[in-house]
Formats: sequence, C-alpha cells, structure tokens
Amino acid sequence: MRSHGDASRAVDRKDIMDSQLSSIYDHGTFGVSRRTFVKLAAACGVTAMGGMLAFPGQHADAAFTEPEDPSWPELPAGKVRFTVHSDTHFTCCDVEKKLPFAFETIYQAVPDCAAHVFAGDSVNTGTTAEFDALLAGANAAIRKPALFVMGNHEFGVGGSPLEGNAVTNFKYFLSHLTCADAYQKPGGAFEGKLNVHTEIGGYHVIAASCGRGYWYGDTTYDDDGTTPITILDWMKREIAAAAADDPTGTKPIFFMTHHPFPDTVWYSPTSFNAGWIGDYGSVDDRNSKAFYNELKAKYPQLVHFSGHTHIPEEDPRSIFQDVDGFTLVQTATFGDSFWMRGGKDADGYDENGGTGGHPSDGYDASQCLLVEVDAANGHEVTIRRMDFRQGAYLGTPWTFKVSDKSTWTYTHAAMEARSLPPILEEGAAVRIPADSITQTGASFAIAADKIRPDTSGLSDDVVMSYRIVVLDAQGAEVYNACYMSDYYNAPANQPAEFVRPLFGAALAPESPYSLKAYARNPWEKETLIGEVIFTTAGGEAVPATPLLSVDFSQGSAADLSETPHVLTPFGSPAFETVEEFGRQVAVFDGATAAFGYDFAAEDFAKLATSTTAELLVQFTAKPSSGYTDIFSCGQGGGQWLEYYPTGKLHYYFTDGSTNVSTPVEPGVWTHITATYDGASLKIYQDGVLAGETAAAGAIAAPNASKARWYIGADCGGEGEPQAFSAAKVAFAKLTHGTVATAEEVAANYRACAPSTIELPEPDAFGAPEVGAACVIPAAAATTANGSPIEAVPSVIDPEGNPVGLYLTSVPEGAAALAAAAARGTTLYSFVPTVDGNHTVTYRAGYSQASLTVSVAAAPIDPDPEPTPDPQPTPDPTPDPDPAPGNGAGGGTGSSGQGTGGSGTAPGSTGGSRLAKTGDGIEAGGALVGLMATAGAAICVARSFWKGEFSEEESR
Repeated sequence: MRSHGDASRAVDRKDIMDSQLSSIYDHGTFGVSRRTFVKLAAACGVTAMGGMLAFPGQHADAAFTEPEDPSWPELPAGKVRFTVHSDTHFTCCDVEKKLPFAFETIYQAVPDCAAHVFAGDSVNTGTTAEFDALLAGANAAIRKPALFVMGNHEFGVGGSPLEGNAVTNFKYFLSHLTCADAYQKPGGAFEGKLNVHTEIGGYHVIAASCGRGYWYGDTTYDDDGTTPITILDWMKREIAAAAADDPTGTKPIFFMTHHPFPDTVWYSPTSFNAGWIGDYGSVDDRNSKAFYNELKAKYPQLVHFSGHTHIPEEDPRSIFQDVDGFTLVQTATFGDSFWMRGGKDADGYDENGGTGGHPSDGYDASQCLLVEVDAANGHEVTIRRMDFRQGAYLGTPWTFKVSDKSTWTYTHAAMEARSLPPILEEGAAVRIPADSITQTGASFAIAADKIRPDTSGLSDDVVMSYRIVVLDAQGAEVYNACYMSDYYNAPANQPAEFVRPLFGAALAPESPYSLKAYARNPWEKETLIGEVIFTTAGGEAVPATPLLSVDFSQGSAADLSETPHVLTPFGSPAFETVEEFGRQVAVFDGATAAFGYDFAAEDFAKLATSTTAELLVQFTAKPSSGYTDIFSCGQGGGQWLEYYPTGKLHYYFTDGSTNVSTPVEPGVWTHITATYDGASLKIYQDGVLAGETAAAGAIAAPNASKARWYIGADCGGEGEPQAFSAAKVAFAKLTHGTVATAEEVAANYRACAPSTIELPEPDAFGAPEVGAACVIPAAAATTANGSPIEAVPSVIDPEGNPVGLYLTSVPEGAAALAAAAARGTTLYSFVPTVDGNHTVTYRAGYSQASLTVSVAAAPIDPDPEPTPDPQPTPDPTPDPDPAPGNGAGGGTGSSGQGTGGSGTAPGSTGGSRLAKTGDGIEAGGALVGLMATAGAAICVARSFWKGEFSEEESR
C-alpha cells in the first residue's frame, strides 16, 4: 500500500510485488493457478507486505465530512472510561483532519476519559515519514495517556518483531511521543515496548503487537528487552496474571490485538487466506483456533478488541459474544476507509459497480469505541460506538457483565432471531428513470428515505442492502443482485433517493421486463419495496462518440472530447517532436510519468458493452519483469492494455480472465485498436485484426476509490498510477457507441499511419508566380508496413496564412502529372496572391514533411487586355453543401480565410475547392484523423478554414 502521489515508491515495490505474491500463494490454497492469483491480486490492488496480503486504502485527498448537528449526551460520572481506536492509517483519507477533530470531540463529550488504546495500523506502510505525520497529529491532539501496538501495516517496510525496519521505525515513533503520560514514550512505564500490560482505572488492559504476516506465533523480546519469547506465550502469561489478580472473575480483562480471531466478529471467516483474520497458530496451521479455544475455556471475563476489518460500526454484528467463551468486538477504522465482505449476492455492488466490498464513498470513515466500566454495578461493561461524522453515538450501547451470562444478548444467533425485516413508510417505492433505459439495461431509483430498519426486534438493526430481481415476460429470472445501501455514510451523504444502474445486466433490446426491489437487513431478512414494469430501448445504433480524446501533437494532454475529463499529470511526462511526424508526441519514462483523467460511473456504463480504444504508440523498452500498462483503467474491473516482457500487448477487461493479444516490437510506431461489442473482444495492429475471442456480458466498472483512465500507466486502488510504461504516444482515443468495424479500423490506420514521405524537388513546381495556378506535384508516401498512402498537401503563404487549394484535373501535355494521376494520386493546385516563399507541407497518415517554394511577382503587362471572369457559370440548382460552414470563401487576409472563391483554377481544365467536415485539424493546416484514400475528396476542418466552401465534381 502507498499513500496518494507516492509514485516513486510504487515503482520500487511493483518490481518485487509479483514474487512476493507468488510466495504467499505457496502458503495457501486459492483455487486458481499461481499466475492467475498474481494477476487478480494485482488487478484488485492487493499487494504483498512482510509476507501477507495488504489491501488497498483510499485516496489521500478524500474530504472528511464534519457533522452538521452533533449531539453527545452528557454521561453520568463515577465510571471508568477509555477509548479504543484502530486502523488510523496515516496519511490516508484526510486523517490529518480526522484525528484532531475526533480528540477534540472526545474531550468535550467525555471529559473524564482516562486513556486511549490504538490497536494497530496507525500508519499505512510503516515509513518514518508517516510516523512523523502521526506524531505531529498525536502530540498536538492527545491529552490523556495513550498506548500503541503494531498491526500488519507497520510491517510494510519489512523486518520482524526482533529487528528490522518495522521495529526500528515503530520505536522511533515511540521515542518521539510527547503527549501527556503516553505509556511507551521516553520515561514512560513501558518505554519503547511493543507489547503492554497495564491498568486503566483498576482494570487490566493487555495490548499485543502482531508479528510478520499477521502471525502471533512470531518471536519478540520479553519485557526485559533481551529474552526472546513468542507473542502467543507473552499473551498467555499476561492474561493468566491478570486473571489471578481477580479470582472471582467479576472484573473484565480488556485484551487487544490487531486481528480478529476466526469466526467471531463480523467479518472473520476461518480461512486465513481470505485476509481477514490473524494467524494465531503454529507455522503449519494458519487457520488454527487452538489459542482462541484455550482462552475461551478459561477466561469468560475477557473482552477482546480487534481492528483490521474496517467493517462499519453500524453493522450490529460488530460485537460477538460466545456463550462458551468471552466477548469480542471489532473497532472499525479511526482514520481510513470502510470495507465490507463484498460480493454481488452478499453486501452487493458499491456505487461504482464494484463487488470487492470497498465503496469509494466510505473514505470519510472515522469511528472508535468508548469503553465504560461501572464498578458499583457488578463491573458492568458498556461500549458506545462513537461516529465523528454523525457527531453522535451509534445505536444502543452494548451493555453486559462478564460474570453474568444472562446479560450476554449479543450472540449472532440471538441477534438474528430478534431481527425483523425493514419497514416501509408511506411513499416507499421503486421507479425506473425513463432516460436511463438502454438496449441492455436501465437504472433504478428507490425512495431510501422512506425505508428504515425495524428496531422493535433488534435495536441496532440497519438496512444493509437492496436486492434487485429482474424477470422477463415469461416470468423467468434474468437478473438477481444486491446493492450496498448508504447505511455506512454520514447523514449528509445519504440522498433521499438511492439510484444505481443495473450493473452487469445484459437484457435484450426492445423487450418488456419486471423489476422488483427488496430492502434487506444484515441477516438477509427482506421486505418487498415494489415492482415496476419497463421495456428496454430499441436496436437503433448509437453513433460512435469519443468519450476521451487526447492528441499530443500540440504539446497538450487536454481531453478534446465534447465533455472533457479533468486531467491530472503524474511524474514528469515530456513532449518531443518526432522528425518523421513533424509534430509532438508525449514521452513516458516507465517510472513515474502518466496522465490521468477522472472518470465517473456513467462513463464506465457507456463503455460496458461498446468500447473502441485507439492509440498510436511506440514502446521504447519491453518490461524487464511483470508488466506495464499504456491505456488503462483496470482495478478489479474496467479495461486495460498491458505490455509484457515477451513483447506482447494484451487487452483485458473485468477480471482479466478473458483477453486478446498481439506482438508489438519496441522502437516501432504501432497503431493499436481494441474493441468490445458485448459479444467478442478484438485487437487490431496497424489496421489488421490480430486477435479475437468470444466474450459476453457488461464490462464491470473498476473498484478504485478514485477512478482515473490513464495514458502511460494503469489505475491503482486509490486512483494513483501504477504499472508505468516506457513509451511514446502520439494520440489516444476512447469511443463508446457503435464499435469500429474492420473497415473503419483499416481506414483509421491509413489516416494516422506512420509514413515515409519522399518530397518532390522544388523545381518540379516549375516557376510559380502570383495570379497563376500552380499545380502541386505529388509526393510518394509509404506506411511502416510498406503500403502506399496518399500524401495530401497544404500551403502556407509568406505571411503565415493558409492558402486555399483546388482539386485539379491534368492539363494537356503534362506527362509527368498525367502519370501521377494514373497512379490514383489526387492532384491539387493553388493560386498565389503574394510573392515570396510559400511552405508546402505534405501529410500522409500521421506523418508530415515540408519544403519551400518560391513564388515570383506577376509580370507587369504595359497594355493589358480586359480579363474575362474565370469563374464558371453558377449552377442554378447546386447540390447542398454536405458540411455547411459559417462564412463565405474569400481572399487571403488576416482572417485566415482561403484564397479565391469556389470554382475552376486558372490554367487548368477543371477543379473544385476543398470541402469541409467537422473533423479536428491542428493549427497550420495539418489534417488529423482523416481518411486519405486515393482519389478521395480532401476534407479540411471548419476550425481551421473559417469560410464556406462548396464541393463540385472535378472528374
């Protein structure tokens, strides 16, 4: 894991990630091949740290939501109180703002709070820079004794509990603590200790750091700082000592580790490889429950707190009472972002269509637990859930006595039995917004403010998700999926209407469907909200529309599409002029450079079943290992173009299980087009189909917390760039709507093919003079694959103004020009209006080359004859201009309009002015993205020619 913008670190860790993931694979059973595991882990943003899986955090620039109307009731005096925090994760998710705000709130709401316990993952990767940021926040904000233990993220820099960077950096942090009476600060009772057994208000508190790879069987130093001892043995000894201090077993013993025990609090499935639980076993059994079973057989007075899961405290399953054991509670996250179990049939899709259980709008999470003990009432324990975004305690306090199991009402089975389906208030309904209906799907809208949990059964119940079922006209179920509700969001971020697309739906066009919506609680008890009938859109073709269009030829990375996406440069992307193109391209260094474009859910919805990705690229080096990405947004979904050490470029989507590829040599400009039409995945190289495979279904949206489409890299879990490519890119375009056909791909290639242009000699122009038509000799051009391509000329006069051209038929006796025409080359002419050097530029595909032609002044006739009007008789019923402009053609001048009007060029037997289209063209007359086929009419963009031109038959 890394913080937002830490691009250089990303490269270093990327180089070793695959081997670390492979090592982890060797210790577990994942049900897939090693290569697939490594690929999927990387695609989901999962990395390897200290021998364990580390899941992606959230983007660092996320804004914390302060409560609009905080309400903290006054608590009765005479009780022992302290807070428990976990997963602070400096410096993610605006935590620099969350921490001081939370502690100011704690001291106002709970002035008698005695201490604070931090149960691990206080920083994100274990670097000294992160600890410095935590120190700046903690030393300024914390005013009561605090203790800290290590989680797996502190081990992100490597090492063991005995030695190495992780312990060195953690002890550096402890040595710089200055907050009041911190237990482990210099001079404190537990100076520099990784594990702490202390008392708060007369109650034992035991907090243990984890070891490498979540392992509590790892060896650490005992309290004397020199004797080796396993963490498990240290915990057993300290718990036994605390229990011996109270033979009656009526006083709670508070016990903290970063990771939960298997199958206890939500969510802690037994399989260690799932990444949710700690390793409390021997070297050979990472799923062991032996330590947990030993504790629960002896110590019902234990109250265990764990972090790691980031499960929202709103989930009532956050507490788990084992009637044969003790009480366990999970602590959510104090400063990072929420996680859920995930899965479209469980917690459901998040707001971006991800099913990984990591909603991007959970970034502003900030929760902790307030623990209270009432010695006067049998040492009754009360746990309140503090939510600093809501400015309130969540739900009903959890209250029990460790010595009286009749008060243990928080078993999951008992809570499930008490829970009831959600309640609908008047106005609860589901609808289909008419403008959301497409050929293959639609969006639904639920009146969420009219749906609430039934707390008459379970006081802490929530509306966890919405289940959506779609039936066809015959009543057959064609879609069934769940969607996370907004229960975990701050009230200000819970809209009255819950609106989502039918992620992953593949409905038939022009077909009737019935959609049913259900509201669910955590135990999947549900209530039907309503049913709505709709018909999908017809099969009319949606025109191909650029969603992202970037042309680097003018030294800019701006999106030129109709609705430009916000651009964020990373590293130092450069621009250089390529000699054979005569224009600029972007240069990416393969280390930190990339351009990112912010994408939203509606962008990915447009691409779900109709994508055309096109770019002109030259890889400057093959990856030495792993892979690099060039035009991608693939993070647990999405699409990505990925380059491998073998020299193959792969086009992947969704989960990476389906792909096509083509070999691409570095150092060669290559035109790549990748398409998906809902039925097949294709990749074209230089206008020719190079790979095709069957595929079906909608492309899932990425589950990155901040989705960006990258040129030069891929999107990481926090929206940051990763997998940087060493490459040059001339342009990149992403189009939705009708997918490009093979013919269109070939035409696009011809329009932008890297070409070699052989210029004619200047004297082939003859002796041009003002007022006389000058026929422009043809230039020979050849694409990189050896195919001939037409070179189209343009002319700039000495004052920098573009000069209008004519399509020209061949004058009698011009044998050389006749031969050119016989080869299928279109001929052009121009009529100079000023003398001096004119620049003639030939463009073939994406290349261009120029030469200078000298134009002489017109000779002066001492006795001129009247000159007949050279213009042809106007057609009384002309064909309409296929691309009308916004002004009339005129003479050369400061306006930049073309020279002369529409008609036949003087000195030739016939011709026509160039017609216009709306295609883009760079300043100075360079054609961009136009099809230049032999004998075709040439199109000039209206953004360049600012006059009106007509198109006439010339042959």
